[in-house]
Amino acid sequence: MFGCSANDVARWTVNQSKDIASIGSHVSQFSSQIESLKSELTAERKKNKEASSRIASTKKEAAVERETSASLKRQYEAKLKVSACSSVTVKMLFW
Repeated sequence: MFGCSANDVARWTVNQSKDIASIGSHVSQFSSQIESLKSELTAERKKNKEASSRIASTKKEAAVERETSASLKRQYEAKLKVSACSSVTVKMLFW
């Protein structure tokens, strides 16, 4: 009726089993590689988060340092003005 002998069906079944075993092996290998890559990705994301945190911290420290520096500069400039004015006043008194 179908034109296949029992031997043809047996051979087809054996070949199908080999193909399925080969596919299963490939799927297993890919799954292993995917799990390895997932682990690497998780580790890299953690490193990225830590680096971002360090960058944010460094930016805050730099901003504080700039503000401190600017404040000290303003203080020294004010002192220099007072000192210069005092010097001129003293010179005028002795003339």
